[in-house]
Amino acid sequence: MKSINVQFRTTIRNLILIMLDKALKVLYIHGRRSSSQTGKCQFLKQHFDVYAADMPTKDFDADLNLQEKFVKEVQPDVIVGSSYGGAIAVTMLQKGTWKGPTILLAQAFARYQSYDPSKLWLPEGVAITFIHGTKDKIVEIEGSRLLSIKGTPQLVEMIEVSDEHELNSLIDNQMFLDSVREVYEKQKRYQE
Repeated sequence: MKSINVQFRTTIRNLILIMLDKALKVLYIHGRRSSSQTGKCQFLKQHFDVYAADMPTKDFDADLNLQEKFVKEVQPDVIVGSSYGGAIAVTMLQKGTWKGPTILLAQAFARYQSYDPSKLWLPEGVAITFIHGTKDKIVEIEGSRLLSIKGTPQLVEMIEVSDEHELNSLIDNQMFLDSVREVYEKQKRYQE
C-alpha cells in the first residue's frame, strides 16, 4: 500500500510539474545560420510554451527590433538566447527592453563588442544563466566568463559543459530544462 501511495504522489507531482512547465512562456532567440527549428528550440517546445521568431541574421539592428517587438507581444517569462541570439538578448537587457530571467547559450555578445570592458556589463537585479561549451571554437568561452562576473552576483551563474558551440549535449538534457526553471524561480524569489 505504501509503494502505491508513493507512486501516486510521484505521478501527481510530475503532472503538476508538466502543467507548470507548459504554462512557462519561453522566448527562444536563435543564432546565425540557425532557426527556430534547431534541436534546442524543439527540445524546449516539448516542455515549455515556446515562442520563436526566425530572423535573417544579416542586420543586427533589424533583428534586435524584431525581437523587441516579439517580447512586447509575447511577454515571455524567460528568454533563451543562443550565440547571436544571446547577443540580441544581452543588448535587450542593457537597453532595458527586457528585464527578466535569461539563459545565454554560447552567447556572442562579448565578441560583437570586441571584448571592450566598458561594454561588458549586465543590469542589476536580473537572473541570468550562462551555458557555454569548453570546446567551443566559434565563440570563445572567455567572453561568457568575463560577462558572467557582472550583474547581481547571487543572480548570475556560469555553467561550463564539455561541448562545442552548437551545445548539442543540451538536447534531451535535464540540466537544460532545470536551468530554465531555476533562472525563472531565482528571479521570482529575488523580486519577492
